[in-house]
Amino acid sequence: MNSLSSPKDLATLPSGHRVFIDANIFIYHFTQTPLTSSCTGFLQRAEMGDLQGITSVAILAEVAHRLMILEAVHTLGFSSRTAVKKLKGDL
Repeated sequence: MNSLSSPKDLATLPSGHRVFIDANIFIYHFTQTPLTSSCTGFLQRAEMGDLQGITSVAILAEVAHRLMILEAVHTLGFSSRTAVKKLKGDL
């Protein structure tokens, strides 16, 4: 199993390959980072059928959770260390 080491590696995956899409690809797609454009392009290739992208319900749940925490940090001004506790009402 090969591991990708740079954003360019996503673009060089040969057409037709089956790839597992982990949470970070989705997170970088939905946020503004230096990796956003590479991850968006990768997901577009999967959407168009150039790659066969697969993921799991657990990964999608992780993405939803992490995006919710990022939104709380940015929108509500919570610190990243306390966001989960504040959203649960524990603080």
